[in-house]
Amino acid sequence: DGRPRRLTWTKLAALTVALVATVLGSKGSAGHRAHLSDGLLRLEAARSNEKVRVIVHGSREELQALALRQGVGIVRWLNGGAVVAANGHDLARLAADNLVDHLSDDPIVQTSMSVSNKSTGAAQTRAGVPGLLGIGAIPGVSGQGIGIAIVDSGIANHSALTNKVVANVSFVTGDSSTDDAYGHGTHVAGIIAGLGGQSVTSLYDGGIAPGAQLVNVRVIGADGRGFTSDVIAGLDWVQRNP
Repeated sequence: DGRPRRLTWTKLAALTVALVATVLGSKGSAGHRAHLSDGLLRLEAARSNEKVRVIVHGSREELQALALRQGVGIVRWLNGGAVVAANGHDLARLAADNLVDHLSDDPIVQTSMSVSNKSTGAAQTRAGVPGLLGIGAIPGVSGQGIGIAIVDSGIANHSALTNKVVANVSFVTGDSSTDDAYGHGTHVAGIIAGLGGQSVTSLYDGGIAPGAQLVNVRVIGADGRGFTSDVIAGLDWVQRNP
């Protein structure tokens, strides 16, 4: 009859239920796709049959059901997740599963104490550039003749730093020791100018500027803390003693 019709409470409730059902059901749509790390994307694209360790998040109950549903084995449990063994074909199914938001590979973590030399370009700088028949050659540098102040928690007596420290001073309030009871200053000193082959581990092949000399300016106490004024005093001392 052309007149606007009013929704009854019954019809409104029915529409609401239908809308909620639609929203909830959308997670199960065919378009669902979890985010995969680069390594897993390559494995999936190759459809490799090699089983790799894959990290997936969820509750224990959810992941047990997922493993059963997708035919993958659980290698170990994590807090809020698990590691499963999956190949490229398994990854495609896991990525399409509504439970999975993202998948990460589980790469090996290994020691790499000399990463600073490569990441900072120090190795190339020390090697220099030979040039063409000596023309345009750039000699390598190692920090020889340069003094570097370590304004930190001190520098401990360490074989990798033998004859490297040329001066010691402490500005820690109430503590005149220049030794490193906290450890951070020694760590930094080793990164900068440590000598390779003299450390407690063969994995360390020296600092980025092994020719430099160090000035130990202690401003941090044994608990890893210090007054701001101690730091300022240390920096003032460095400025007065170039």
